[in-house]
Amino acid sequence: MPKRVPPLTDFQVSKAKPRDRDYKLTDGGGLYLLVTTTGGKLWRLKYRFADREKLLAIGSYPEISLSDARMRREEARRLLANVMQRIRRKPKKQPETCNAEFQLTGKGFSGKPSNAS
Repeated sequence: MPKRVPPLTDFQVSKAKPRDRDYKLTDGGGLYLLVTTTGGKLWRLKYRFADREKLLAIGSYPEISLSDARMRREEARRLLANVMQRIRRKPKKQPETCNAEFQLTGKGFSGKPSNAS
């Protein structure tokens, strides 16, 4: 079960200062603000797809506000859920049908270059 994280406030985001190393301010649901050593504030979304951890760059603060970043997080989660549904619904092809399709499409191939001018 995921750890409950108190959501960020706009005050926390605006007052975040650079440190000697990059650090993260988490908002929950995989969204966090990466504060760089040079003072950049970058929105990132961490998620899992096909058993692999992925990272989506949403944008930089103040161009993307906290509320905009949250809306984009929800939009990305909806898109990911739709992709996962399509993957689950797609029937897996049987090896025999794959073989038959290859034989049908590969019949005219001789392996020699054509002399069409």
